[in-house]
Amino acid sequence: MTLGVLVRRLNQVPWIEGTIRAAHARGHRVTLLLDDRDRNGPKAILAPTPSRIPSRFRAWADVRRWPSPMPVFDALLVPGPIAWRPDELPKARMRAGLQTTWSDIMHLPPADVGTWGTVYTWSAGWAGWWCERWPDRVPGMFVPVGHPLAEHLGWFDREAIRAQYGIPPERRVVLFLPFPFGAHEQSWRLRWGYRVAPWGDRAVVRAVRAFCDRQNALLVVPHRYKVDLPGHTRRAADILIEAADPAEP
Repeated sequence: MTLGVLVRRLNQVPWIEGTIRAAHARGHRVTLLLDDRDRNGPKAILAPTPSRIPSRFRAWADVRRWPSPMPVFDALLVPGPIAWRPDELPKARMRAGLQTTWSDIMHLPPADVGTWGTVYTWSAGWAGWWCERWPDRVPGMFVPVGHPLAEHLGWFDREAIRAQYGIPPERRVVLFLPFPFGAHEQSWRLRWGYRVAPWGDRAVVRAVRAFCDRQNALLVVPHRYKVDLPGHTRRAADILIEAADPAEP
């Protein structure tokens, strides 16, 4: 079988790694198609150019730019299906979309459903939620497969990760994902009121810090590249993992 996998942003690559690994292991021919049309736009940092794809993918797939001349695939997998029109997609006998966000399902209008033979979701509940938004529709194309990012847990080298970030092997760790100030449009009340209010984000961070102290645990805070990380969160962290460039393999 020939499988095409089409991505438009680098942050979609982790979502399809498990599929590519499994397809290669079963003897299928896999082509990873990179649409880097946004490389000069506001999301240029996420444009999936060939040099930005981790080198391990070349052992499992043929990595090519899209659009380019391609044969008809037996199957096509597309993470984030709402970003595509039917005429933009490679030709394939069967097309499948893969949920990577809330909006991939809830913003998928009935008119576009015919584009996809299957849409893989995180759980069965998404079909019901979609029907609540689009009454009288039968969501027969939704198939629950679990959360693809969870597959990565089996591939991590935990000792190597601790060594990389200076985490002692014997210490407990609390990984704290900070509130994403600045990542999306937010009201003034949420972005600033919650940030500075005594009962808001500062109180949450203090509570997490106190819990770590009681448990003799290290507080590890990763910094997402497009998030404005407050000073009180930085000061509370034992280990701050600075924002990585998504372009780094």
